[in-house]
Amino acid sequence: MSVPTSHLRKLGRFLRRHWPWIVAIPLLLAVAIEALPVIRQHRGIKQIYAVGGTIGVSQGRLSDALPAEMQSRLDKALGNAWILPYQNIVYVDLTRTPLRDADLHHFRKMIVEYSLSLAETPVTDEGLIHLSGMTELRVLSLGKTQVTDAGLSHLRGLAGLQELDLSGTQVTNAGVADLQAALPKCVIKK
Repeated sequence: MSVPTSHLRKLGRFLRRHWPWIVAIPLLLAVAIEALPVIRQHRGIKQIYAVGGTIGVSQGRLSDALPAEMQSRLDKALGNAWILPYQNIVYVDLTRTPLRDADLHHFRKMIVEYSLSLAETPVTDEGLIHLSGMTELRVLSLGKTQVTDAGLSHLRGLAGLQELDLSGTQVTNAGVADLQAALPKCVIKK
């Protein structure tokens, strides 16, 4: 079965007229997909600074890809805050900030590679649901918060967790034992 030449000519004309769109649409989709995590990271960083928290970062993919001279020019032109969403967040410290449970929804999709401290904040069990996606987290401090046994169920999926501070909370020994069974490699301090 052969295709008539008139159809091939029409297809050729269509491709010549619309080639910019044919190329642009997949390219724009790829950029949008790549930008989503950066946008989420940026929102989380803004919220951390808004409540008085601090972050620590290491070099990310963009930092590795850009030559040092170009990074220096961008830093001079835009300040060094432009690159934060593109870097790897190593720790977030929100100790003694007025952070509320509702504020934690900004952190749901953030990637924090090592440590998160929510110690001495008004965080409750409701806020912990927003931490359930932070699977790369290794150290979590919830000391002197309003967390109870009920909130610990949201932490069961944090398989990478190595240390958890629950000192000064309303968590019971039974709650700790139950969580310890789910996270056997985690050292839980009560």
